[in-house]
Amino acid sequence: MKRKIILFAALLAVLAFSSCNKRCHCYGYDLSHTYYTKEDLKELGYSCKGMEQYMYGIVYSLCEYDTSDY
Repeated sequence: MKRKIILFAALLAVLAFSSCNKRCHCYGYDLSHTYYTKEDLKELGYSCKGMEQYMYGIVYSLCEYDTSDY
């Protein structure tokens, strides 16, 4: 029982710390990479998925959340 509680607490700690560095990673058709923070997306009025059609045109081939260190 103690082992399950410790494992659960460790899992919660990992989730809590990994969500802080989440950013939107967009792949361009010209093989470029563009990153947007949560604040950038809020200022633009888009979600990460919505960035594929940014400014009423298809700009990016794929946009997804990236949690790697930057």
